[in-house]
Amino acid sequence: KPSSRPTTTTNRLALVGEWRGDTASKECLEALTEAFVLEKKHDLPNWGDTSANLTIWRPRRDDDDDRRRCSLDACSSCGRRDHDVLYRCRLTCDVWYCSRACANAD
Repeated sequence: KPSSRPTTTTNRLALVGEWRGDTASKECLEALTEAFVLEKKHDLPNWGDTSANLTIWRPRRDDDDDRRRCSLDACSSCGRRDHDVLYRCRLTCDVWYCSRACANAD
């Protein structure tokens, strides 16, 4: 049975799909952000309420710190990552906000 957890035996990992959407389980994405650092994000054509991206990840190194955590889990307006809950924009489905104030400010 193949494992859903990413391994660090590769130089790069590409993930195509929605972040925190239907692409992978929450546990798989948490394991991904623990073992890898996001290098690039490319928006893909979307339809309706989808928000697919191509993300490129590299294995986490010992000298990486918490500031290199996944920027996909940050508020699109204020950039903070320490929020318990992020709300996805219903209009674009491409951005996430920590509060109504941040959504209105953006």
